[in-house]
Parts: sequence; C-alpha cells; structure tokens
Amino acid sequence: MSTASPTAFLLWAILSVLFLAFLVHHLWCYDKFKCLRWSAGRQPGAFKRVMTYSYLGAVPLFAVYSIGMSVIKYREGFIFTPDGKFLPMPVQLYHEPNRAWVLPLQFVFSFAWALEQ
Repeated sequence: MSTASPTAFLLWAILSVLFLAFLVHHLWCYDKFKCLRWSAGRQPGAFKRVMTYSYLGAVPLFAVYSIGMSVIKYREGFIFTPDGKFLPMPVQLYHEPNRAWVLPLQFVFSFAWALEQ
C-alpha cells in the first residue's frame, strides 16, 4: 500500500462517488426506490434485491475508503529517495494521526470487498 499513488486514490474516490450517484439516480428513476422494499416484486427476497442491497452497502464503503486514503496520501506527500526518485510516503513513516486511520480504513475496505463477493 505504501507505493500507491495519491492520484490513483483520488481517481478511485471520484469514480466511486460518481458510481454511487449513478446507482441512487438509477434506483430513483427505475421505480422511485420501490424495488428496495423486501415485499416488492413477484418473488420476495429475490437474488436481485439482495445484490442491490449489497451494492448499496459496498459502494459507499468503497467511497469512504478511497476518500480517506486520498486525504491521508495527500497529507503525507512524497519522499525523496537517495537514488533521486520521488515515492509516496511509506505507511511506516506516516504521522501518528494519519497512521491511526489506516487500519480502520483497511477494515472498511475489507467489509466492502466482502459485500462484493
């Protein structure tokens, strides 16, 4: 994770927020969120509804993770290596307040990934 670019996390944050907005807009335009009611449709508890719920849970969590990591990465910045290269700051060198957020954000990512599987 230490070599991940801040720009990559920023792009991920932008795309996840756009996808979340699209998902909410699509559910609204489809039937004004009626499809989310458990008793809606011909088959209560259908697989499509469960998948919709998992997406509604996972996408905001991915957005939280990517926004949080973007903020941390941009706060920490880059280091200049002895061979003349710039690298994103390794996690081991983060300031303590930022390092304290890495593990909770990793749990958020893990939970979101579990909802996707």
